[in-house]
Amino acid sequence: MRYLGIVTDDIKTSYGVIRELKRMKIPFALIKAGDQIPDHISALILCGGIPPQGYKMAVSYDGNARRTVLKAMSASAGKERFGLVVVGIDPGDCTGVAIIADGELVEAYTVDRLVLKEEILEEYPAERLLFRIGRGSISNEVLARLQGEPRVRTEFVVETKKTLPPKFLRKGLKKDAKSALIIAIS
Repeated sequence: MRYLGIVTDDIKTSYGVIRELKRMKIPFALIKAGDQIPDHISALILCGGIPPQGYKMAVSYDGNARRTVLKAMSASAGKERFGLVVVGIDPGDCTGVAIIADGELVEAYTVDRLVLKEEILEEYPAERLLFRIGRGSISNEVLARLQGEPRVRTEFVVETKKTLPPKFLRKGLKKDAKSALIIAIS
């Protein structure tokens, strides 16, 4: 499991990053500028702190907490960006969305209706994005936007009832988010 560190000299600066890490359920540690980095930290997020000498896996906070956390996650794997991000979508009034980056579940959630948020296309640092879409209605505007992106591929998947592998099990997943996860790994 990835464990991120936040280097800061002002807690107010890092508030948004901390909130995003908690929302995504990513373990982290606060580190004061100048302190030694614990061995279990796989990457750092710099929120106004001075980067430690010789530590290469560091991402600077750019004002967008979500994008910064995602960059730190890819840096924790030793990459500048994810190779493949798979987005499973269970369309409907309550749409499930599950995102798997390089084989690791990043997040799974539900939204009222599917609106392709720019954050998925622009904030995920990835070489390729694969959208797997289950049965249901999805707007033509969303499909046109997906198919207009050169690094995006779309697939339509018939979801089947199956159990999730142990590495993808999470407590508290809503039904639609779980369906989106099943679609993503299909």
